[in-house]
Amino acid sequence: MAEMVMNVTNSTAGDCSDTPLPTSDIIICASLVVLSLFILAANLTVIILVGRRVSLRTQTNFCLCSLAASDFMAGLIALPLTIACSSTRCVIQELCLAMDLCQRFLAISTIIHLLVITTERYLMIIYPMVYPRILTKSRILTVLVYTWVISLFVSLIQLAWYDPDHEWKEIPTLPSNDLIYDIFCVTIIVLLPLVFMVYAHIHILVVARKQIRAIKRQTYHLRSANQKTEKMNAQLIYVAMLGVFVTGWIPYFLLAIEADSNHTFFVFPSWLRVISIFFKFFTGFFNPLLYTYFKSDFKREVSLLYRRLKICCCRFLCRCTKPTSSNMNVNSTRGEYLIEKRQEQIIQRVTVV
Repeated sequence: MAEMVMNVTNSTAGDCSDTPLPTSDIIICASLVVLSLFILAANLTVIILVGRRVSLRTQTNFCLCSLAASDFMAGLIALPLTIACSSTRCVIQELCLAMDLCQRFLAISTIIHLLVITTERYLMIIYPMVYPRILTKSRILTVLVYTWVISLFVSLIQLAWYDPDHEWKEIPTLPSNDLIYDIFCVTIIVLLPLVFMVYAHIHILVVARKQIRAIKRQTYHLRSANQKTEKMNAQLIYVAMLGVFVTGWIPYFLLAIEADSNHTFFVFPSWLRVISIFFKFFTGFFNPLLYTYFKSDFKREVSLLYRRLKICCCRFLCRCTKPTSSNMNVNSTRGEYLIEKRQEQIIQRVTVV
């Protein structure tokens, strides 16, 4: 539990400081609050779209929706706990412990979700004939349930070597247990899936490019070529998501190993550690932006949602501009008729745009 240990070093529960927070820390906390709001809005949009639009309820989008739910928890729980643990004047070990558990759960959940998404895409493109029989919607949902259960178990197992009867003090074997746990997470939970995902993405891109070239040689299959191109563009989105995870969360695991081993392996300036915090949580905002504005089906539904919002706003404005009885120069029926005609013209103009 590296984050918690670093926050409560040389302190006991209930220790308070009268020193006010520096201006830089206040700015950092305020920026994290803004980032949390953006994360909540972006991922809630994805969850609502998949829940309301039948066309988006595919195997791939179920995985993306589950990842969005995990990222939504980052903005709802993990980020507020991080802000509270970093900005409070009193050392509350339980609060910092909860923060570390939430961050570890978020990291493990993200990597396992990316592994599930990569495997699903790999089977879809490399084995398209058997894909519908192997990965049905019910099986995908079952895999996602196991993803959440495994993520919770792996993150909460750290509580096994804490003694709750001694005010959250560490038992003598804590450093070795935490170090073994960190090494296990890095090798089994992170590195092995990363190796497979890098191989799978490279293989998918190579196969997809060959298929596109073969299809384009036949002019009567232009539609199939466009579909293959869309799949390849979608694959680049998942590669970008993987790169964002590596950038944001690999430093977290490396710093955790450094803290639990009581040795200094990496010498990072304080400003770089602050940037790593933003990168770590920025993945929860960057992921929904990627597949909402660059994935074709999500992009289409977002465009329709935006158009409907414009129509609703126009209707609201038309109702607000309705003349009152005191300043009407014509009878009420004539005025209502003109307002309805104007409203229809605005709606038609917005729909065409």
